[in-house]
Amino acid sequence: MEAPIAIKKDKIVKFGKDKVFKEMKDPYFWLRDKEDENVINYLNQNNEYTEEVMKDTKNQQNIFFSEVKNFILDYESLPTPIFSWDDEYYYYYKMKKEDKYKSRYRINRNTKKRRTFNR
Repeated sequence: MEAPIAIKKDKIVKFGKDKVFKEMKDPYFWLRDKEDENVINYLNQNNEYTEEVMKDTKNQQNIFFSEVKNFILDYESLPTPIFSWDDEYYYYYKMKKEDKYKSRYRINRNTKKRRTFNR
């Protein structure tokens, strides 16, 4: 199985601040569009390729993952006062031992209503 190769598309990207901008060629800029069917297909092909290439190490991956997971404690961060433009929210995260990723939360300072942001 051959690794998928991303198509290069000409795109000039400007970056900088305070009226000082530089231009850079980014032929893979199109991969940022998460809704584009071509991006989704490319990522699926990459995932299939990775599964195929790494299938012989599946047992070692599981062993390693469980060993690392044993060192993770259940924890919760303290609410961090990172405010939105209207100083309306606190942000924090939690992670439980059985989770693969930490969960991010946002709490409205006035209503105490919580919303989860997981990726």
